[in-house]
Amino acid sequence: GVGFDIACGNCAVRTDLDLRWQGLDPSGHFAEWPGRLNGAAMLQARWQKGEPEVWFDAAFLDSRLRGYPFSLQTQGHTEQGGVHLEEFTARSGASEVNASGQLWPSMALDGNLKSTDLRSLWAGLAGAGEAQFGVHGEMDALRFRVLANPTMPRFRQVRARSLALDANVGFKGHSELTLKVDGLQAGVAFEQVTLSGAGTYSGATTISAGEGEGANWIEYIR
Repeated sequence: GVGFDIACGNCAVRTDLDLRWQGLDPSGHFAEWPGRLNGAAMLQARWQKGEPEVWFDAAFLDSRLRGYPFSLQTQGHTEQGGVHLEEFTARSGASEVNASGQLWPSMALDGNLKSTDLRSLWAGLAGAGEAQFGVHGEMDALRFRVLANPTMPRFRQVRARSLALDANVGFKGHSELTLKVDGLQAGVAFEQVTLSGAGTYSGATTISAGEGEGANWIEYIR
């Protein structure tokens, strides 16, 4: 439903929007993501003295996605020209993703992932693990931070015993990334593969090294 109110005494305009849906099936557009999504969304907006204030709330409840129970809750608002995400919580089977923070005009978003079965998170993925992530900075100078340590990860036909990712990458300033994979099976078996890079966006220094059955290699690029 849609609501619309005008309060002339305070020169305020308020609008309310409520949406509800039931039985949505994403597989019509994404074949690997069949499901039944039920939920609702609410948006409230108020204009007073030319300054808009918006509150939003959306949720998927009592839903299923790719055969797993699925739920999502998100809430946020605007304040003094900024957009703030108060809560983002998505649960799919044994996986859960949480995030919160500022989205605009600059970003200060942090979140985490926990899963005992990564198959419930993404089609073709398997394993278990945790990750922390963040996006910070002005829009033209965003910096991405990721720490991830899954065990027995697999994607399609590529698998490993363990994986460790430590990335601190930005559009400006110094960036660093290290990816270490143990027991990699990707057509060729590698006991350990380490990829690392450091430098700036305009002139990065990259070092990669690997060791496997009948293969040892190291590469340096500047």
